[in-house]
Amino acid sequence: MPNIGGDGTTAVRIYDSNAEFSKDHWTTGMKFISSVQGEFNLFEYDCAFEDLRRGKPENATILATLNGRYGVYHGNWKVAFVQWEDWSANQ
Repeated sequence: MPNIGGDGTTAVRIYDSNAEFSKDHWTTGMKFISSVQGEFNLFEYDCAFEDLRRGKPENATILATLNGRYGVYHGNWKVAFVQWEDWSANQ
């Protein structure tokens, strides 16, 4: 996901609800860019998936595994995932 800042460090937060996202001043000025759904991993490093594909798992630290439907917002080197539906109980 783009962070509107280019290469470098990107801060990522995961929110359990729109209400939680809306209350956090950290999200001021962020714009909606996409929604994602399913079970997916958030990696520490932006090329981690490519490293996994090439057989280099040591570069692919998973920070979180999400399962559901999420709105994605970005701005100023920040990305937020906002949970719209939790699918983990449906597994």
